[in-house]
Amino acid sequence: MSVTRRSLVCCAAFLALGGCRLLEPPATGKAPADLTLRGVVLDQYQHGILTAKARMSVVGYERADDRAHAERLRLHPLSNGTSEGTLASLRADARLGKRVVELSGGTRWVSTGGDEMSAPRCHIDLSTRRFRGDDPVSLSGPGYQAKGDRFHGRYGPGGRLVLEGHAQAATEGAVEAGAQAATRGER
Repeated sequence: MSVTRRSLVCCAAFLALGGCRLLEPPATGKAPADLTLRGVVLDQYQHGILTAKARMSVVGYERADDRAHAERLRLHPLSNGTSEGTLASLRADARLGKRVVELSGGTRWVSTGGDEMSAPRCHIDLSTRRFRGDDPVSLSGPGYQAKGDRFHGRYGPGGRLVLEGHAQAATEGAVEAGAQAATRGER
């Protein structure tokens, strides 16, 4: 058996045993990713401690560009073994060497405390733990609602979120008063 044929046989066996499969090039004529996995579940550990769980329907890796992409991402960050919430996005594109991720197709964060944030896109810098978005963002949670034209912030301990542009916020009492005024035609 030649080296090339042996390599192909070994590669095919690895893909079959690993539950992976080769994909046909898309109709666009563009070659598929160097590596494509479907139905991916990942656990992230730091110093032996589980810090996050992630599920993705598809993950692709482009070796030449050192890029990865995922579809239908659901990420669950953990603190002391307890979930902090869920980050979901239709698509995630990562430049691995630069440690930046671009979430698109609708991004939504739901904390375990009931806070929710949604925006069309979100840029995350993993090195600095900062995030930003240049599209409208909406927030809601127990007793409040807010929205803004853009946003930026920092996640993790001491994290915060800043709304920019035409930002509006209302607390539960103000939301109820506004709704009552609207029903009376006072707006």
